[in-house]
Amino acid sequence: MGLQQRWQSEPTGMISAERAGFRLIIHRPAAEGFVRFLVIDNRQAGKHPQALVASGTEEDVTSAKAAAERMAARLTS
Repeated sequence: MGLQQRWQSEPTGMISAERAGFRLIIHRPAAEGFVRFLVIDNRQAGKHPQALVASGTEEDVTSAKAAAERMAARLTS
């Protein structure tokens, strides 16, 4: 996806990033288990409410970040 995405830790324990109008969110598991990722469309935030456009689970945070970035890339192409 070109430039390396910068991920930020949120006070709630989530990790998030912005990419091409999409908000990518990673929910870390509280214990052992799958990591959930969400892709939210912010491209028309002024006209339409944010919309969940993709989600899934991966076995670790690194894989979840990569999956969220792939989803956002597919949605912008």
